[in-house]
Amino acid sequence: MGFLSRLTGYLQGVFKHLNPAPPIGGLEISDSALRYVLFENNVPQVAALRLPPGILENGRVKDRANFVAALKNVRGQIPVPSKKRVHVIVSFPPALVYAQAFSLPLVSETNLEEAARLNLQMISPTDPKNTYSDWQRIEAPNESENIELLGALIENKAADELIAALREAGFLAVAAEFPALSLARLAEELGAGFDPRTPAIIVNLSSDGIDYAIVRGGNLYFNYFVSWRTIVGSERALAADVFKNSVVRNLQQVMTFYAGRWGGPVKNVTLVSQGLEEEIKGVILKNFPDTQVSPLTLGRSIQIPLAYFVALGAALRGRISRGADTIISLLSVGTEDEYRQNQVRLFVALWRNIVFSALGFLLALFLITEFFVVRIDRRVAAELTQGTAQPEVAEVAKLEEEARSFNRAVAFVGTAKNAEVALAPIVRDLQALAAKGRVSLDRVAISSIASPILIVGRANSEEEAIGFRKLLEDDPQIEKADLPLSLIVKAERGVTFSITATLAR
Repeated sequence: MGFLSRLTGYLQGVFKHLNPAPPIGGLEISDSALRYVLFENNVPQVAALRLPPGILENGRVKDRANFVAALKNVRGQIPVPSKKRVHVIVSFPPALVYAQAFSLPLVSETNLEEAARLNLQMISPTDPKNTYSDWQRIEAPNESENIELLGALIENKAADELIAALREAGFLAVAAEFPALSLARLAEELGAGFDPRTPAIIVNLSSDGIDYAIVRGGNLYFNYFVSWRTIVGSERALAADVFKNSVVRNLQQVMTFYAGRWGGPVKNVTLVSQGLEEEIKGVILKNFPDTQVSPLTLGRSIQIPLAYFVALGAALRGRISRGADTIISLLSVGTEDEYRQNQVRLFVALWRNIVFSALGFLLALFLITEFFVVRIDRRVAAELTQGTAQPEVAEVAKLEEEARSFNRAVAFVGTAKNAEVALAPIVRDLQALAAKGRVSLDRVAISSIASPILIVGRANSEEEAIGFRKLLEDDPQIEKADLPLSLIVKAERGVTFSITATLAR
């Protein structure tokens, strides 16, 4: 097992070197600004642009042309070639997202997805058909008989408008979340003096409004956003008493929710304030005297303005490998597939260049070899014609033998190449049979013509998988095809199967 683990790690490192994952930054979208952060050599690089009023309102696109132009402006500040897309973790405006934790009784992993989806539909404030939703497991700080999950939803129309504008401006959204989730991650990983084991309420005072988030055990459990438009109401300006009353009222609601869910008060409030920090701190301490209020600060190794904290939290997620990222993503499935397809295109382009380079090297080697062989032949002929001495004849014979050995090596390389090309028609025939049998092939492993072929694929039903095996047996190129029933496995959509086939000789 140790050797296999080391070999697997080595191969993964080789493939990662040959097809490196693109850098993924964090991009915050708000009504008032666009902010981008990318970790480069563990140093955050930033880009930003303030948005004039009227382009976005409550997170919704009102002026698409100017919104795309603003995104292109930010894209131009990022040192990535213009022909390549900038990969980002998007933090959607908080007004668009509804998030809440919920618990499930202990269920099997196979039933967990369906149970979570049903609960998301139950907590959705709008028609679930018009939303993108996702969930993630929460590692509870104490052992529990239930499974704790965090769910989030966003209106699909609003999300699609933002993603389409990003794509037009040269961005590729790898995943999408919301500010409370980004800040909870930032506080846990980089917060100076922030203890993830202690329950806390993160109060984010931004240009869009005030965001209240409950963090427990390092996980986000609850998020409640109040826009400035809601706080001001019909008034033209924000009065001091209106602001203070709103903070007290909303913070009391969040604390009441916590006490009803887990019992006991929350004594820690963490402030992320781009202004009015002392005012809001004074309001909280006056009305909640048992509460400790402290600003969210980062360690000395990270120097970045507070306004970039949300984008920085999203950028931290960008450092997670895509296969290990099981965090909430409020994107359509098609958008996530686009990222995978882009990676496949990059991988294919890389190997195309490698193949062409290898063929060019072989051609150059052949020409050089031919040049030296012709030169040796001419030299031998000249020496024989001049009647050279016996030792010189022996040297010529030795050179001729070396030339013949070299030619045999070159011929062997050509034979190996022809054998590889001969396998291509077999693969094409298998693909044609798969299309005829209405199955999809995931993997075809052929080590040589004389060895068995492993065919792994998917079908809509067990009958279609068996029918595909019969098509293989009826093919004159196939001598035998084995499909044990134990290798037909039910999947989420249809079945998967594995067939071992032997080529006719």
